[in-house]
Amino acid sequence: FQFFALFVTCAIMKVLSDGVSLSSARFLLAQAFNKAVQALSFVTTTVKDTWGIVYTPAVTSEGQIKFLEKYFQNPAVAEEVINAIPKSVRVSVPFVRKGRALSRADIAKYCPQLFELYSNPEWIEQMRQLLVNVPELHVCDPQDFHACAVYIYDEEGDYINWHYDKSFYDGDRFTVLIGVVDESSARLQTETDTYHIKVGDLVIFNGNIIRHRVTPNGKKELRAVISFEYVTNSAITPWRRYLSTLKDRIVYGFGRS
Repeated sequence: FQFFALFVTCAIMKVLSDGVSLSSARFLLAQAFNKAVQALSFVTTTVKDTWGIVYTPAVTSEGQIKFLEKYFQNPAVAEEVINAIPKSVRVSVPFVRKGRALSRADIAKYCPQLFELYSNPEWIEQMRQLLVNVPELHVCDPQDFHACAVYIYDEEGDYINWHYDKSFYDGDRFTVLIGVVDESSARLQTETDTYHIKVGDLVIFNGNIIRHRVTPNGKKELRAVISFEYVTNSAITPWRRYLSTLKDRIVYGFGRS
């Protein structure tokens, strides 16, 4: 029923966006859409503890988060990302997200070094070693738009609301965030902490467990963050692949063209 609600809501919103000026209906439908997206998480666990950089143990599969300052220093990759920002797609979904993004396909085209890094075995092993009780880590399905992305906040009010990084795969999904441009007051927030992701900083966490958001961007500010997604089991059914793709098309604009 939750999936059905999402599909119906999205279809109606598309009709409205094609020219029907019913502002009150837009508002109510946007609220319903937000609830449907949140329903896809299937997560009710509340985060109780968070580990920061001062700890020697890394992330655990139960839901902690690790923040590493100046972990990633690669000017060539950063330059690629900055040069590709004009190619990004802007999407605004009321109560959910507003901002720009580059999808996996965009990165393959405009950021080849970053694209190679995502699937580099040595890099993946580094990420795995940051985790606790995670014996293996894999790249996502080749059709996953969201697996390797860049999120850009360049207008006042750009943000993403509270959410989980739902895994549609058989395994857990871990999110890696890397700061590329930090000229913004926007911050990554969990239910217990706030993180200022500066250039080169890396954050890694189990998106299935940690509820998080990015606070609104300020006027004339710019924030760009690389996002890698890795899974402990890359198996995914056609139905869940469809749901994942639908979500990415609506919320991030991936694969629309």
